[in-house]
Amino acid sequence: MAVRPLPVENEQWQRLDDLTSTGDYHAVKQWLTAAQAAARQQGDVALENLLAVAAQLCETCFHHQEELATYKQEYETAVMREQTMRQQLHSVLQAIEGMDTAVPALEPARQMIEPPQTNLWQRARGILKKPSFVPDISGPTIPTIAKSPIETVPHMVEMDGERPSLTVYCFGSFQVYEDDHVIDEWASRKGKAIFKYLLMHRDRPVAKEQLMDLFWPNSRPDAARNNLNVAIYGLRQALRNGYPDFSHIIFQDDCYILNPEMRLWVDVDAFEAHLHQGNIYWQQNQQEQAVYEYQAAASLYQGEFLAEDRYEEWVFPRRQQLQEAYLEMLALLSRHYLDNEDFTACIDCSQKILNIEPCQEAAHRHLMQAYYRLGQAYLAIRQYHECVTALQMELDVPPEDRTTKLYESIRQRTY
Repeated sequence: MAVRPLPVENEQWQRLDDLTSTGDYHAVKQWLTAAQAAARQQGDVALENLLAVAAQLCETCFHHQEELATYKQEYETAVMREQTMRQQLHSVLQAIEGMDTAVPALEPARQMIEPPQTNLWQRARGILKKPSFVPDISGPTIPTIAKSPIETVPHMVEMDGERPSLTVYCFGSFQVYEDDHVIDEWASRKGKAIFKYLLMHRDRPVAKEQLMDLFWPNSRPDAARNNLNVAIYGLRQALRNGYPDFSHIIFQDDCYILNPEMRLWVDVDAFEAHLHQGNIYWQQNQQEQAVYEYQAAASLYQGEFLAEDRYEEWVFPRRQQLQEAYLEMLALLSRHYLDNEDFTACIDCSQKILNIEPCQEAAHRHLMQAYYRLGQAYLAIRQYHECVTALQMELDVPPEDRTTKLYESIRQRTY
């Protein structure tokens, strides 16, 4: 039996051809599915089978499209990381050059590079896991504002053997290093939580009753007091490694406070210092310096603040404050990169925003524009559909008009 033509006009065929050319397989499959249902109702088995084959081909094309996008994004991300590391390497070499230290002369270049005697990756992982550097913050609690992203790494300090140096990471996985040793044996979960609380409020003493009410709200006063004493004792033991005569936590006037004599570096302090300095540069229209500071701040934000304490009410306000500051900074960077045609960096920033706020339409639009400018119109179209889905699922609202208009201009190649 001869297959009769589909009941569509030439203009509609042209639209289907345009959708296929731009890689909008989602829209093409929707039409094919509808046409397949119509053919089934009319009893046209041959036409229904052809439409089913076309729909399957459309689905396969979409999967290959996604696979290509994934590989390309991984490649672009690797290029970005290599460039960032190269920049940091240059900064370190410049710092070494400025030191009054004798270094051996470079050997002439060899024809072939000899293989390393040890596994370099294992050595690198060991260095990153147990850093031999700690910050030198003997005065104010706010660290010195860095001049380049490389200074987001704690500064190397000379140990005097009398007072400990703590390096604390609060973004993402909570980690504490005393000198070059990781503290991973906490006597109790309560003791660890008390350390975090004292860390957050180290600018002032914390009354013992406040800690008792916060961590043992349903206990009798004598029981809560005893639990607090036990937790503080275990906390001091965990922090005392190598410093048996040093009191990390001071108790005075019925209050607890971290010993201000400790050398202390906290990633949150560094994040806010870089962010603050970046804002100053931005207001002074020194965008290049501002972007360096923002990049340094972004590199420190490795996840939400105290992620393992997600359901603790006393953590939430601070976490929300830091997250909002981070998102505002990323939005500014995303716009800056888009305006300066650094589309790969724009994509990276926008995706980080959507990982936290999937309904942020401005980030979706920045991704659509960046993808299109990189010659990846199909990714821009897919991003629009992801935006529609996120808004529908989370807020039950349609996209803004400007988002839809951007999609239509990309789809019609008029952007």
